[in-house]
Amino acid sequence: QHYFIQSNLRTMASLMKTAAVTLAMSRCPFLSSEVMQVAAKSSTVLYNAQARKCPVMGQLISKGVATLPVQRDEQSQKEEANKKEESSTKLTKLDAPTQVKPAQPLPVQYEGILKDRIAAKKNDSTYREFRVLSRRAHEAPYADAKVTNNITKTTLADEINVAKATNIPKATLADEFDVAEPTLTDGPDRKHFTDDWSQAKDDATRINDVTRIADKKDVSVWCSNDYLGMSYHPRVTSAVINAIHSNGVGAGGTRNIAGTSHHHVDLERTLADLHGKEASLVFTSCYVANDTTLQTLAHQLDAEIYSDSGNHASMIAGIKNSRAPKHIFRHNDVSHLESLLQQGDPEKRKIVAFESVYSMTGTMAPLERMCDVAHKYGAITFVDEVHAVGLYGYHGAGLAEELGIAHKVDILTGTLGKAFGLVGGYIASTGRLRCDDKQMKYWLIGLFYPPCTSPQNR
Repeated sequence: QHYFIQSNLRTMASLMKTAAVTLAMSRCPFLSSEVMQVAAKSSTVLYNAQARKCPVMGQLISKGVATLPVQRDEQSQKEEANKKEESSTKLTKLDAPTQVKPAQPLPVQYEGILKDRIAAKKNDSTYREFRVLSRRAHEAPYADAKVTNNITKTTLADEINVAKATNIPKATLADEFDVAEPTLTDGPDRKHFTDDWSQAKDDATRINDVTRIADKKDVSVWCSNDYLGMSYHPRVTSAVINAIHSNGVGAGGTRNIAGTSHHHVDLERTLADLHGKEASLVFTSCYVANDTTLQTLAHQLDAEIYSDSGNHASMIAGIKNSRAPKHIFRHNDVSHLESLLQQGDPEKRKIVAFESVYSMTGTMAPLERMCDVAHKYGAITFVDEVHAVGLYGYHGAGLAEELGIAHKVDILTGTLGKAFGLVGGYIASTGRLRCDDKQMKYWLIGLFYPPCTSPQNR
């Protein structure tokens, strides 16, 4: 009983001592400040040092009434934190035995989603399957097609084995160069076009026989864009071979990185002369030319665009990417175009974009009237001549040349991948809006063009 009383007295004294210290600390404006409370949590040494300097706490500490918090090392703090965590975990298990762990989200089935999308397109008849064809250039419009009920992967070894089985000598790269060799140089003894065609056709038949395999059949292809058969004309293929020998098959990089090939410069001068313009610029395709030029022009000129409702997807993409204000006029409707221009801000720059020949409908634009209305309201004209170059005009410069109004077209785009027989696109412009090295070339992208595709277009 005596021990119990003494123990209680010690406890009460300790409580009173703690209360006195707490009261003293609460009255001290320095130690009770928010800054020192933060310091006490982060650094015991800093707090103790400042407490000894305090006139209130200093006296309590010197008399032994108050004690300072003991600095604990980092290891003991970690051990205490771990014990608290273990204790908390045990309490959680005891107090909440029915607690359910949250379910993990299932991984997204990306392939399954795409599979369902493709199945939906097949069901609504919008899914497109590409026929595997091997075009026989010198026997247009015929091609070799794989038989659909017996599709097998064909390798070069398979073709060589077929050639051996049929006792056909394998054509080597040297043989193909020998075929083209007579047409590599110009001179008085150069063969006439008809002789070139005849010789090339015989040689092509010999080479094609090597690669034709048993599970193919003849089909006719009437939807090719190689309208004039220029892709396999001997002079074109010879120019390509010459360029490959001297420059290789790739561009080596974009113009701003690897430089501009002199083939590109020569081709751009030739295209500018073809259209009666001061400058031109080649691209990897006319899709890229339309997309890039329209978005660049509208952005740099801060212009709004007036677009024919029948324009190609490449032009629509360029207009969308420019984020410029746009106005859509009915297909080939000059009156509707004029009404929209009348409603526009006369101080705003304007671009009227349309095609000369529309591939999907076969319609031709009222080119001269469109240009006249556009210029009447201070707009510039952007004309896509993709399906006209090579086919219309005395020099094959397109519908504007055919009608004698090439000077009314401010900017035109064309392709080298259709009537001209290879790959690439281009723009050409007047002196009012040059597109040479000094101006637009530094704004435009997509200028990655292999030199070997340039000379033959000249």
